[in-house]
Amino acid sequence: MLLLQIMSKKDQEQYWCHRDKPYSYISVDSFINKFKESNLGLLLKEELSKPFNKSQTRKDGLCYKKYSLGKWEMLKACSRREFLLMKRNSFIYLFKSALVRSSNLLRIPYHLPLHANPFSLCS
Repeated sequence: MLLLQIMSKKDQEQYWCHRDKPYSYISVDSFINKFKESNLGLLLKEELSKPFNKSQTRKDGLCYKKYSLGKWEMLKACSRREFLLMKRNSFIYLFKSALVRSSNLLRIPYHLPLHANPFSLCS
């Protein structure tokens, strides 16, 4: 993200380090050329030009399967994560269950005989 801001014409001025010299915009092409000429650019070019030696790598470091974990290990990891999230948010789970329970109590129909008048105090 910082590199995009440095390349932007509007934002580049705030990263200008030469306070004694007036600011001038540096284009992307000149920025690339200066980086390639710098010590870091030359070291990177030299390192990338060498062929990759597979004999020095470890077999453990490379993944030869689609997923690095088996299905059972993936299930255990996901269930542990879900349990941890449930423990963290236990107050919310308890509150929701209490809310559901109380709303179910309010829904219990009070059966009145059909001939009774619910609005009269004395029957």
